[in-house]
Amino acid sequence: MLNMSTEKLALVSWLYENDQRSYQNPRKLQKFLFFYELFSKVMGEQYEFGGFKVWLNGPVDSFVYGDYTYRQDYLVSAIKQADQKAVNQEIATKADFLVKILNKEEISDLTHDFDLWKKPAASENFADNNVKLNETYFSKEDELTAKELFFLYDEEMIKDSTVLHVLGKHFVLSNGDVHKLSKENEIVLNQLATDDLLKNPVFVEVDEKGGLIID
Repeated sequence: MLNMSTEKLALVSWLYENDQRSYQNPRKLQKFLFFYELFSKVMGEQYEFGGFKVWLNGPVDSFVYGDYTYRQDYLVSAIKQADQKAVNQEIATKADFLVKILNKEEISDLTHDFDLWKKPAASENFADNNVKLNETYFSKEDELTAKELFFLYDEEMIKDSTVLHVLGKHFVLSNGDVHKLSKENEIVLNQLATDDLLKNPVFVEVDEKGGLIID
């Protein structure tokens, strides 16, 4: 038997079907859930923070953590039967894109910018990972940041994008440009991936001559 809510199971199921790479990364899974609920809150949709606790690497839904860590076989079986009708597709798509274009350290650092995490982390001893996320810490700055992140990328743009993960760098290309990549382009991307000054996400276009345009 799973401990996570039906709503969380639907979200985990959505991620499992739409982004296996992020599903396989426990931290990205958790941040997908957090940003889904955060975006739902600021967009006036139904949301639920009840299972989240203040962990070192950002908010973690402890019920999902337990099921994912200790009941994976049963979880996958439940995922395949889960009803995803209640999942807001736009919010899920945008929350997923956010975890796709950042590495696990960067997505954790992003959650640390929110008073919702920052204030209880500063005022409580959360080393035992047992401090519940307290919604009273949600500030006006949090609301503005969450809305900015939500509207940062258009849903259609996201659907027309592919994220290439190369040595820790997350290159974002249009679906059409991905198919234009040459072997030489791939070598260049591998070289760029070693540049510490290049920050995720890295937006890339293929020009008319087959060269790369790095934004």
